This record gives sequence, C-alpha cells and structure tokens, in this order.
Amino acid sequence: MSGRYLFDTNAIVYYLQGHSGWVSWIDNTKMTERFASVITRMELLSFHGISKDEEDRINRFLDDVIVVAFDENIENTAIAMRRAARLKLPDAIVAATSVTLEATLITGDQHLKDLDWPGFHVLMAE
Repeated sequence: MSGRYLFDTNAIVYYLQGHSGWVSWIDNTKMTERFASVITRMELLSFHGISKDEEDRINRFLDDVIVVAFDENIENTAIAMRRAARLKLPDAIVAATSVTLEATLITGDQHLKDLDWPGFHVLMAE
C-alpha cells in the first residue's frame, strides 16, 4: 500500500466518538498522506443538531488531512462506479476520489468493502 489514505465519513465519526478499534488503528497506522473528500467534510459538518464542540473537533481532525474537491476525473469515475455498483452518490464520489488519488479508503461501510473496482482498495478497522 502507498501510505495514502482517504477517510470515509463514518471512519471519522467512529474515531471522534472514541471507538477503541478505530482510534487505535488510525493513531498507529503509518500514513504518508491523509485525505478526506469534500463530500465527507460536508456530511460531517451538516449533521442536524451539531454542537459547537463537535464542530470544533471535526474541524481539528480535518485540519490534519487534505480535503479534496471533486474534479472532472473524480466525477466521471463516480458516475461509472455508481452505474456499475448502484452506489449512493456520496459513496460513489468518495470511492472515486480514493481511486483517483490512488489512496486506500478507510471505511466502516461493508458494501464498499465488497466493491470490486480496478484500483480501489479499502480497509476497515475493527
């Protein structure tokens, strides 16, 4: 693996909630580059009823990653992935971002773990 990792929304949520398997795995894995999709940022910061403290914790986490906006390459890959695998649009964008960046996706979504796509690599913490 390249040492490049893209965090899915649920991975960040589990980490920030203190789930021990996620905290241990993320804190102890050597990552040369850490990314999150702009979709993940939007999902995290748009939770209904989010408190100022929660927003601050999310922003501190996001300050330590590169937030990637989607471009035409990600858009086209997401369209193809969504058509082939019937993914929800946010999942397709996140998965396409990981493929485009050649980064391993860190997620808790089982359906993404089972996604078979060229260049798509996924890891799930316990």
